[in-house]
Amino acid sequence: MKKLLYAAVPTILITNCLYSQEITDAQRKYLVTLVTKMQGTVEIVEDEHSPASVAVTFDKLNDLQLSQLKKSPALYSLTVNDASMISDRAMPYLATCTELVKLKLHAAKLTSNSMPQIAKLTKLRYLYLAESKISDLGVSHLKSLENLEEIDLTSTLITDKAGPFLAEFPALKTISVNTTAFGDRGVGALQTLKKLEKLNAINTRVTNDGAQALEKEVPTVRIRR
Repeated sequence: MKKLLYAAVPTILITNCLYSQEITDAQRKYLVTLVTKMQGTVEIVEDEHSPASVAVTFDKLNDLQLSQLKKSPALYSLTVNDASMISDRAMPYLATCTELVKLKLHAAKLTSNSMPQIAKLTKLRYLYLAESKISDLGVSHLKSLENLEEIDLTSTLITDKAGPFLAEFPALKTISVNTTAFGDRGVGALQTLKKLEKLNAINTRVTNDGAQALEKEVPTVRIRR
């Protein structure tokens, strides 16, 4: 994956891509112009697995502002560093950005009720929802995200019961459950994730025994506690 500043690359031509949908320069330009007016920053991303190419970052965003991004096929990633003004109400709009690969909403006021909307983003590979109100039930709603490689549930409401639901993401490489009630039973459920490389479990109920048992079954994993 390659990132380029938009100003340096006004037109993007990508060849040998592994996707079918075409996204026009006009669609990219519209999104870049919209984000710039909203005081966000933009990078152009080249990813042979995705037709989308616009990576967007905001310091802060609210529900109304996020709704303006609806139906943006060029949107590759969305990062909101302070998402405390984003709630479940905005998720149906976000769910229309079906080419989204990376979503990072820090401290959003999201609950498990909005997870079925996020589950519609089936191209997601990176999902960061730290400091939200998502529970085990919310994680269970995300099972359609078969391409997910990284998930961050730090400081959420999850427990050991989230373990079996996380185990349903076969491509997972990194899981972060810092500062949650996640423990050894949850870790035990992750033994089927043979691609797992990192488990961040600082300030959790994971013990040495639980960590060692996972490392035995998944030799590639490194656990931070």
